[in-house]
Amino acid sequence: TWLSRHSWYRSRSCLVVPAKGEATEEGREESVCFSGRGEIACWVDGGRHTLNASDGVPVAEIQSMALGPKSRLWMGTKDSGIYRTTLPLHELLNVKIKSVGKPAPAAQKGIELLIDEAGGLATNVVQSLLLVDTAMWVGTDRDLYRLNGESGAVEARIGVKDGMPHESSFSLDYSETTETLWSGTNSGLAEIDPRTNVVLRVVTRQHGLLDNEVWWHQSVHVSRDGTVHYGSPKGLTTFQPASDKPNELAPSPVFTRQVFTADNSGHNEIELTYAALSFADERSVLYQTRVFGYRDEWSEPTSVNRLKLMNLPAFGFAKNYRVEVRASNNDGVWSSTPIRAMFTI
Repeated sequence: TWLSRHSWYRSRSCLVVPAKGEATEEGREESVCFSGRGEIACWVDGGRHTLNASDGVPVAEIQSMALGPKSRLWMGTKDSGIYRTTLPLHELLNVKIKSVGKPAPAAQKGIELLIDEAGGLATNVVQSLLLVDTAMWVGTDRDLYRLNGESGAVEARIGVKDGMPHESSFSLDYSETTETLWSGTNSGLAEIDPRTNVVLRVVTRQHGLLDNEVWWHQSVHVSRDGTVHYGSPKGLTTFQPASDKPNELAPSPVFTRQVFTADNSGHNEIELTYAALSFADERSVLYQTRVFGYRDEWSEPTSVNRLKLMNLPAFGFAKNYRVEVRASNNDGVWSSTPIRAMFTI
C-alpha cells in the first residue's frame, strides 16, 4: 500500500488503531490512520476508508490524534479546538467497511466538537494529545492542559509560571519507567508528574541537549528504558534521565573586585563584584549576601554578582562591617563556607 499526494499528504499525525480496542471475532487486523486537512484516512484490511465532513470532521488541519477512554478518537486541530468521535473509532470504521459497494447510508455525524476557546481552552491551536490513565493531556501553543477523559472538562493548566520552559507544548509522550510525562517545547524538554501536575525538571542545551527546539508533532518518544528521543532542527536528540545525576559539587565564589571609599563628611561607599565557577550550567549559579553589623540575614538568591553599599552608619565611633557572599549551583547546592570582606567605617 502506498500513499498518493492528496490534499492532506503532509500528515501531521499518525495513529495505530486496534480493531476493537482488542482482538475482534473476525480477526480483523489493526488499522493505521493519518490525519490531514478536513479528513482522516485509515488503512485496514487492505483498503482505505475516509472520515470527512460528512462524518463531522472539521474543515481544519488535524495536527494530533489519540484514542481516549472507550476507544473514542480525539482530534486536535490547528485552529478549531478538539473534536471527538461519538462512538468508538473501530465502530465507525466497521460502518465504513460494511458500506463498501452499497448505497450510501443516511448522513450521521459520528464526530463532534468537544472543547475550544469558548469551552475553557486559552487557544484553539491544539498541537499534541496523549492519554495517561483516564486523563487526556493536551499540548497547545498556550500552555499544557489535562482534560477529563470522559467529559473533556479542564482539570489542570500548566504554563511558564508553573515551571514550563515555554508556553507551547509541541509533542508529548509518557515514560513507563518513571511514570512521568515528557513535553517537548521550543525551549527544551519538561518532565511532569501527571498525578500532581508538577513540573519536575526542565532539560535544555545547558544540560547537553543538541537543540532546545522540538520539531514536528509526535516527535517526542520515550523508549522502554526511559530514554527520551526527539527531532530537532539539528537532528535526532536523545536524553537519558537515569544518567542525569544531581550536581553535588558546590561552587566556590571569589571576589573579583573590591572598592572602598570614604571621606571626612561621613560619606562612604563599598562596591564588590564576585564570581563562582560551576562545571554544569554556570548561568544557573545564584548568589546570596549578608552584611554583619547592618543586615545580618541572607539576601534573596539572585544571579546578580555585584553588591553596592552606600553610607553605612558609624555614629562617632569606628564600626566594623563584615560582608559575606555564598553561591549555589544549578541543583541548589550552596557553598558551605562563604567568602568574607572586612571594612571599617
